[in-house]
Amino acid sequence: MCDPFRSTNDSRFAFLNKTVSWLEHWDTMNFKLKGRQGKLSNETHFALTHTLKTFSIMIEYLLNTENFHYVLPGKFQTDNLELRFSQYRQLSGGNYNVSVRQIIESEKKLKLIGLLHLKSAKCGTFCLREFSAEIGETEATAISIPLPFQTIFDECSTVIVADKDLPSVVFIAGYIAHKLVSGLSCHICKQELCSNQELICEIGELPKETFSLIEILSRGGLKWPKKFLIDIVANVYAVFTCLISSKYEQCFLAVSNQRDIFVAIALQFINHPDFSCDCGTSILKFVGKSVFIAANVMLNNYTKLLNDSRSASKSTKKLRKLSTLTGK
Repeated sequence: MCDPFRSTNDSRFAFLNKTVSWLEHWDTMNFKLKGRQGKLSNETHFALTHTLKTFSIMIEYLLNTENFHYVLPGKFQTDNLELRFSQYRQLSGGNYNVSVRQIIESEKKLKLIGLLHLKSAKCGTFCLREFSAEIGETEATAISIPLPFQTIFDECSTVIVADKDLPSVVFIAGYIAHKLVSGLSCHICKQELCSNQELICEIGELPKETFSLIEILSRGGLKWPKKFLIDIVANVYAVFTCLISSKYEQCFLAVSNQRDIFVAIALQFINHPDFSCDCGTSILKFVGKSVFIAANVMLNNYTKLLNDSRSASKSTKKLRKLSTLTGK
């Protein structure tokens, strides 16, 4: 089924019809076993026979009635639909039987996390979709910034987060607050990171409607970040935007410790003053962990983009080689 159907005289039509007949015959056989032992389940049998019959009818219709030059049956699949439903289930706590309300909320969340776009000079525009950044005991190693990146700070200062991207920045900041607060016992430190009051989010003069989608999504899980965290994420976003620009991306991809360099540049760009809470915790500890998590989120998505780009390139090369060998 990898090769296209170009004519109704294709011998594979006979194969499809014979397969359907064989399945029907198999289903009517009596194995003298309990229930449907030795046979396909009713659901599987119906799905398989229905698919094969539909393929035959659909291909014939497209070739004869719609005058298609060829039909690729492998393109008729539900991978994207299944991927979407798997995202619904994961965003609903891994629940297999999701409700309509959970689907609507998951769709809003997927829409939100797809709003923040980054532009790579090498691979084009992409958006943040994965939020898997664990802190643990592992953090970026303190290093000196390499010479090619010494001039990046002026460019970072010119990057402005657009209003349409701000909800996503707040969402990431809320995610960071949730990760940090879960390990804290000091009430003052928690207040510096987030507010538990329902609609309080220190974001200046922006209207409350800007964050209405985040309000719907939080449901008590995400913490509302303070301006301190929002500014950190915005600055990390500015640094990463410059790192994957045409001026710096090749140098960034050439180094072996991208995350450490990314974090070091972001920390120097933020340059937050140091002070300590009454419990003795330095604010720079939260700055470092916040930058580390935000950097991980962005690098994870960037890595997936690079891997997808390389996979697509390899597939194109294989297809070109196959076409050369077959003469098609």
